[in-house]
Amino acid sequence: ELLRESEQFARSIVDALPTHIAIVDGNGTVLSINRAWREFAALGGEGNDRVGEGTNYLAVCDEMAGARKDQRHAAFATGIRAVARGQQHEFAQEYSAHTPQEKRWFHGRITRFPGDKPVRLVIAHEDISRRKLAEEEVNKAKEDAELANLAKSAFLANTSHEIRTPMNAILGYAEMLLDNQQTDAERQNCVRTIRRNGEHLLAIINDILDISKIEAQKLTVEKINCELPQLVADVIGLTRPWAQKKGLKFEIEFDRLIPRQIQTDPLRAKQVLVNLVSNAIKFTETGRIKIGIYREISYFTHTIRFEVSDTGIGMSGEEMARLFQPFMQADVS
Repeated sequence: ELLRESEQFARSIVDALPTHIAIVDGNGTVLSINRAWREFAALGGEGNDRVGEGTNYLAVCDEMAGARKDQRHAAFATGIRAVARGQQHEFAQEYSAHTPQEKRWFHGRITRFPGDKPVRLVIAHEDISRRKLAEEEVNKAKEDAELANLAKSAFLANTSHEIRTPMNAILGYAEMLLDNQQTDAERQNCVRTIRRNGEHLLAIINDILDISKIEAQKLTVEKINCELPQLVADVIGLTRPWAQKKGLKFEIEFDRLIPRQIQTDPLRAKQVLVNLVSNAIKFTETGRIKIGIYREISYFTHTIRFEVSDTGIGMSGEEMARLFQPFMQADVS
């Protein structure tokens, strides 16, 4: 009676454990499984749903290893045999397991009962899904940080080149101004070139400062009344010379219901549109650049939608997937 009570007590403890536990003999036949194993098997876990009291665990592993070329089950079968023969004290491995509901990760361990006869093995599968998910999240965050750093380095390298270009022009034309043999017309041209490159340099510096503000979460966006035609005219005025130099046509399409005044942050709106139009010009060799301005009306709001399209090379699906990620560009040049 005491022995029976002791066995029931031991079974209740094993049943209460969250780890999947099976007791098998030296031939791999399952003598007992606990509640956690039965519950996981009921979910349709790979291989484990076919293991119950009286079945041969080794046969199941061998079958799955042969039919599916499953290295996990092949390794586990090898481990069971090695521990059963006393060739090694224990065997352990980590693996993933699928159910129709989800994917999980387990740490499997095979140990042998003390004594030689009869041979009894304990097979335990511990659910380590939370730990694995945490590791994956850490690795993903690390990869994202490394990619962001690489992209930021490329961005800074390109920005330094962008800064040097107008600076070289400013210094070069300033040197020309010192030439006493220059005519007034030539001097005026030098001054205009210096001013134009100075404004371009200031715009680059402002963009860099804006990125710093964004990273520090201190960028403010205004919402003020502004003239929509003037906003579009400013964008076209800044980008048209480059388009004309490449022989590209500029097309503007206005919705007839567009209001003259809108509420937005004109500086940020122009920054976005100039970037979009500049990219369209950069990657278009022939054809046209089109800016469309349309009004969208919903029950609660009236909004303005800007569209920039071109006849250029476009983007692949892989490039589009990188859009809107920090410091990511489809083309890092």
